[in-house]
Amino acid sequence: MKLIYIVFLFSISSTSWAQPKKMMQAMMAAGGACYELDPSWTPQYGAIVAYWKLNGTGSIAAGASIPATVGTGAVAVNPNATGMSYASSKLLQGIQFDGVDDKVCAANDAALAFGTGDFTFALWLQSTVLGYQNLFSRDDAGSGGGLDFLVNTGNGVFRTWVGGVAINGNINIATGKWVHVTLARRSGVIYQYVNGNLDISAAAAGSITAASSACMGQYFGGGYPLNGMLDDVAVWNVGLTDVQIKMIYDQQSCGKN
Repeated sequence: MKLIYIVFLFSISSTSWAQPKKMMQAMMAAGGACYELDPSWTPQYGAIVAYWKLNGTGSIAAGASIPATVGTGAVAVNPNATGMSYASSKLLQGIQFDGVDDKVCAANDAALAFGTGDFTFALWLQSTVLGYQNLFSRDDAGSGGGLDFLVNTGNGVFRTWVGGVAINGNINIATGKWVHVTLARRSGVIYQYVNGNLDISAAAAGSITAASSACMGQYFGGGYPLNGMLDDVAVWNVGLTDVQIKMIYDQQSCGKN
C-alpha cells in the first residue's frame, strides 16, 4: 500500500495576518494573565492620546504626581488627606477613591478636544456603592462642550454626557465587581459598551470643545465623588470598532470579572 501525502502551501502577508494574530493572542489570554495596553497587541495603540495605568503603592497624598504612559501626567487632589491609595486591582494596581473628596486631574490637553471628531474612551471600574458618581470629566461648566462619564443614580447604569447630549445605558452593574466600560464615537454616533458588549448607541455629534482639566473620580469642578476603584484609563482619537473593543476586553479580562 502506498501512502500519498498532499501538502498545501500558502502564504499570508504580514498585513493580512496582523489582525488575526492579535485576535488569537487575545483569545489565548482569556483565562490567563491580564494585560495592560501595549503596542504589541492593542488596536490603534498609536492613536492613544491619554493613558493612565494608575500603578503605584501605598497611600496617595494631596499633590502627588500620577504619571501618564501617554499624554499629560495628573495630580492627586485629596483635601482631607485620607482614603486615597493605590491597591491591587484588575491589572496590577489601581486607585481607590473614598467617595468624599478624592480625584485625580491632568492639566488641560488640546489632544482631548475632539470637536465633532471620533474618539474612544475606556476604563476599568469597581464601585463600592451605587449612586451618581463621576468617573471621568473634562467639561466647562454649562458650556455643553464637555465629556463626562458617570455611574447613574441608584440603578447602576452608565451615563455619558457628550457635547451637551445625555445618554443613559441599559446594563446594570453590581458593586464589588470589576467592569470594563468603553465609549466610542464613530461618525457622530456614540456606542457604549460594558464588558465588551454593546450597551446602547445614540446620535451625539455635538462638539467637544471644553478646555478644562481632565479629572478622574469626581466632576472636574467638584462633586459626584467616586466610592470605588479605577484602573487603566485610556483615550484614543479614533473610534474603535466592535471587534477591537471586544478584543481589548478579552485581552484584559483574564476570563473573569
